[in-house]
Amino acid sequence: MEAASALEKLRKFQLADPFQYCLRWLQAAVAGGAISFNWQSSRTQVTVEMEGFVLDPERISQLPRLLLDPNAPRAEQHLSAGLNAAIRTEMSTVRLRSGNTVVTWTPAGFQSEYKEMGLQGTKLELNRGSGHNFWHILGRSRDREQKYLHSQAACAPLSLGIQGSAPERRLPRGEELGGSHEHWEPAAAGGFRPPHCSRGRRYPDRCALYCSDLDPRRPHSLLFPIRDGVLLPVEEIHPGKQGKLFLVDVSLLKTDLTGLQLVHDQAYQEMVAGLLHYLG
Repeated sequence: MEAASALEKLRKFQLADPFQYCLRWLQAAVAGGAISFNWQSSRTQVTVEMEGFVLDPERISQLPRLLLDPNAPRAEQHLSAGLNAAIRTEMSTVRLRSGNTVVTWTPAGFQSEYKEMGLQGTKLELNRGSGHNFWHILGRSRDREQKYLHSQAACAPLSLGIQGSAPERRLPRGEELGGSHEHWEPAAAGGFRPPHCSRGRRYPDRCALYCSDLDPRRPHSLLFPIRDGVLLPVEEIHPGKQGKLFLVDVSLLKTDLTGLQLVHDQAYQEMVAGLLHYLG
């Protein structure tokens, strides 16, 4: 991709809300094989720690452009997208440490240094700009990043902490797991962690697919697509069929440039068609 074309696409790239950068960084942790993702944010600073996910030091300086590189690993693309979005939230400084490398992005430019003591993971520290007067006094309420993580990270297959607490492991729209007919398929790699079931059933640590009954009066089934641990927008599928609730790992399907919206291409259509098997 030519540099001019890449820069133009970067200028146009934006999430529906730039504060969704936290979701892209969670996706980076999951896709990169991290064993934990710990989030802390305040009125002035954000700190993210991803244990077990170490970046290639030769590629860290290229991170701002890697979301446009089709050959870059998904973890790098996610991290790059989050970095570009975070900058749009008026962050004044972004500092990244991974392994023995420490880099800093500021309005004045880019700096890199080597540390003798390596970090067994990746840590990001962001200083917020002055345009965040919308925050509640003393930060007693959740900020936008925390709200996104609680609402869309329930299925992330790693140890996840948000201000020291676990995410709200429940599905949106008031849906619950645990109908009279359940089926799940364990994931050989990747996958997702089903939210807690009120029936107390035991699930595999990671699933590739989970389905259960919906209210039989529903005129459709519901698809909860999960990409690298993050719940994407819920979709209504198979109108006129007996309603089911599906949680599906869609990490290998295509999304638009935001990484948070599925593309309804042939692969997507084939996946949805394959779920007919579970409708009986």
